[in-house]
Amino acid sequence: SSPVMQFEFGNSWSSPKELYNGVQIDYDVAYLLGWYVAEGSTSTWEKDNKVNYSSVVTLHINETDIAENIQKILKNKFGINSSISTEENTCRVHFASNPLGKWLMQHCGKGSKNKRIPADILYNTDVDILKTFLKSYIDGDGHYNTGVNFTTVSKTLAYQVQMAFTRLGAFFHVHSYDPTTGSKYNENRIKGGVQYKGGSGNPA
Repeated sequence: SSPVMQFEFGNSWSSPKELYNGVQIDYDVAYLLGWYVAEGSTSTWEKDNKVNYSSVVTLHINETDIAENIQKILKNKFGINSSISTEENTCRVHFASNPLGKWLMQHCGKGSKNKRIPADILYNTDVDILKTFLKSYIDGDGHYNTGVNFTTVSKTLAYQVQMAFTRLGAFFHVHSYDPTTGSKYNENRIKGGVQYKGGSGNPA
């Protein structure tokens, strides 16, 4: 059976009403997590000595259909309400759930440089779950040309994507990149602004 997402609730009476616990990682959840790792973030703030979490997935204005899919998954799978806002060229899905926000920070990383693939996705015995995640992630952080290409500022994520494609039987290369010059460098020679580029053939 597929792994489930277990959440830490702040109390035993009101928090569990915010969302469903034991959410199974299925194709819909993998789709959502792929977009979150590519385009999502979670922030925290304190009020009355309590840490609160707020999350957002930022998309292009032409991706309102994806925003609506994410909104439906949040409601149907997690029981969470969300809102969609548009501004110039962006479309954002906003949702506030302390248990889910904490889970996303713990399993997907906090901040762009610390993004990673959740272990229950990367090592899932159902490779189609992994493929679904990768499809969303590449749609967000990459593009399809002669193969699959992506760019990230997270070294961990770059090499996890390489590992994921290896699981699917596809060769995948990763190199560090200086966006200011377009040159490839040994990563420890770059004093900040390091990006990691990857490329592959399409997974089967």
